Amino acid sequence: MAKVPSKGVAENLRKFIPLNTLSPGALQRLSADIRFESIGMGEFLFRKGDTDQQHIYLLSGRVSLMSERVELDVVVGGSNLAKFPLAHRIPRECSAIAKSQCEIARVEGTRLMPLLKEAERVSSQKDHSQDTGGDWMTQLLRSRVFQQIPPANIQAVMRRMTPVEVEAGQEITRQGESGDCFYLINRGSCQVSRTTNDDDTELLAELGPGECFGEEALLSNRPRGCTVTMIESGILLQLSAEDFSNYVKNSLFRSVAFQEAQELATAGAVWLDVRRTSEFRTIHIPGSVNIPLSQLRERLAELSQESCHIVCCKDEQSSTTAAFLLIEAGIEVVLLKGGISGLSQEMLDTYLADTDSSHSGDQDGMSKADAESDGALPQGQGEHALIQALEQVRGERDDAKEQLEMALGKIAMLEKLLVEQQCEAAEGGANTPPDVVALRAELATLSVALDESYEDYEKTLARAEAAEAECDRLKRAQPAGAGGQD
Repeated sequence: MAKVPSKGVAENLRKFIPLNTLSPGALQRLSADIRFESIGMGEFLFRKGDTDQQHIYLLSGRVSLMSERVELDVVVGGSNLAKFPLAHRIPRECSAIAKSQCEIARVEGTRLMPLLKEAERVSSQKDHSQDTGGDWMTQLLRSRVFQQIPPANIQAVMRRMTPVEVEAGQEITRQGESGDCFYLINRGSCQVSRTTNDDDTELLAELGPGECFGEEALLSNRPRGCTVTMIESGILLQLSAEDFSNYVKNSLFRSVAFQEAQELATAGAVWLDVRRTSEFRTIHIPGSVNIPLSQLRERLAELSQESCHIVCCKDEQSSTTAAFLLIEAGIEVVLLKGGISGLSQEMLDTYLADTDSSHSGDQDGMSKADAESDGALPQGQGEHALIQALEQVRGERDDAKEQLEMALGKIAMLEKLLVEQQCEAAEGGANTPPDVVALRAELATLSVALDESYEDYEKTLARAEAAEAECDRLKRAQPAGAGGQD
């Protein structure tokens, strides 16, 4: 039953999370749309599977969170757990039942999210030199990532985060090293850079208070892909890899089976394939969008924040990194359980049969027809078709270049090791040790692979140049004002 809140109740909502990150003006605007209700004992606040976009806060009373007749937790009004919205992940992962007379507040997510984005934007523009030591909790709670994990996990993260004072010029993470921590910037700023195989330093980004880094290596279990260096002195909040895995990674992502993913796609969700373009061309889901993981951060603006995205890769490993980036950007996301390699041919055939012909006609479904083509550019199909082909060829070119750079990097590393081993052998006056022989053999094998990578790169580069030339030719040949024909 809806009721009018007593005087001052709306302002008291400031103790709830993430409402506590809003300005007084924003909270006042929001309060006009907040519904306060009395719930009788035994009544449902919501049921498992509900897709309403409401944040529901318990003001008083006791609520049981139930799933499959099992009581998962009991939330008591006024407790630390009650500061967070009840089971706020959508669709609801459990049901909420009043164990006593309860007072609740319902906040519409469609009204709250724009205000949170506004607060985040204003915060990023402030002079952080005046930040107080306690502001890191607000920074953490503003993070879209931490708004997605259970309240108990947020509290655990807060208890385990360790402040670390850092100096200007200090290297926090180094490219190629294994990931051991996740970081949130409390004060100061840092730059993210990457060293190319030509020993050039490429500046990727600058990060400031409230932003985080270090998650990609922890999510993918791969070496760090970049170096992070402090631009100015400051304070970082550090979370160990183990705690990040236990309290963030394991509770952040929702994986769905292929059948459920199909249903989501039918309802309007977008398939997002983050594999290399060459892998995507070999086999892919009809209608899916291909943005390789290495390009995703730079191309996030291409994705709609209004749509749920079903992220897929080869085996789900890269999907977690991609999903983290999407969640940071405020995009709803689920993962395809097991990835593309986990799908049987029967599943693919069934999906292809059920897919609308408008998708299968231009994507050729999950078939391998793309891999069997000779790679020729489409002729006489208009500007739109050529632009699509150009994007595919550019993706292949980038893949080939990446493979080439990886081969060059490994060869450089092996050459360095070989020189060190040879010097040690010479100083010891011993015969050539087995390690040196093995290194020479591996170096020879890699040299052959490098030649093949060069050849692949030159071929795809030539195809990309041909595609660009054909697009230019078609544009010049079109009458003024004419549109391309598919």
